[in-house]
Amino acid sequence: MKTKLFLIIISFLIQIKVYAQENLIVDKSIIDSNTKLICRNFPPDDDTYKNFNFIVENPVQIKRIISKLTLGENLTGNVLENPSIRISIIQNYKEIKFFYVNPTFETILINNKIYNFKIKKLKKISRNHHFNYKIEKIIFKNKEHYNEYLTTQKNDPTFLFDYSPQFKFEGSFNLQFKKSKTFNRVEDISRYILSVIEKHATRNEFDVTYTLIGINKTDPNQFTFEIKCSKELYEKLEFENLKKEEWKTITEQGVFFYKLN
Repeated sequence: MKTKLFLIIISFLIQIKVYAQENLIVDKSIIDSNTKLICRNFPPDDDTYKNFNFIVENPVQIKRIISKLTLGENLTGNVLENPSIRISIIQNYKEIKFFYVNPTFETILINNKIYNFKIKKLKKISRNHHFNYKIEKIIFKNKEHYNEYLTTQKNDPTFLFDYSPQFKFEGSFNLQFKKSKTFNRVEDISRYILSVIEKHATRNEFDVTYTLIGINKTDPNQFTFEIKCSKELYEKLEFENLKKEEWKTITEQGVFFYKLN
């Protein structure tokens, strides 16, 4: 009887522990010596809620703070205020998890689910760990340029993390279709473009986009498509009775965050 009671108590304690972990903004087991807990404005260049900014870099303190950042009732919907507050888990200069806090509604958005969340918890942490930051937006021509710049930043003790460019496609070019019996709908033109490109490449090696802006908005007698791909693929493509416009290298932007104090 005592053994059975003991097993029941152990099972109950395990259930409590699991529930407690699920009731936190993040599982504490992911926290290590390379982790930073950062709370900041969102968008990052908006300072509406700058008084909530904080950074915690000691793993013991981070775990202690996370234990206090419990979730309330799971609500319906997934409202995101703008501006709002963003809580980030940073490891090795990269944001591995993030959550949005809606100060007006006192809710937090996690994995597309929204919960009640007491905003006063963040105020208390900010009083003890407040910091200010700056951001730099840098344009890169290619991944090599970005990697070189990032390596240099990691030698700066004030550097926190960055949002890296994607560099999924090397460049892009436009292709214009005069409106005709053959080409009078976006869907038909898209199918034609795909039929040509897929003879040379798989779907993940290019991107075809038609956007109702610029010339597509001002001139309804034509359709201009943007095609993103490599220079090698661009040179292989031939479209019947159509001239490819000049291929251009895609430049992308990286955003870098630095601690000011």
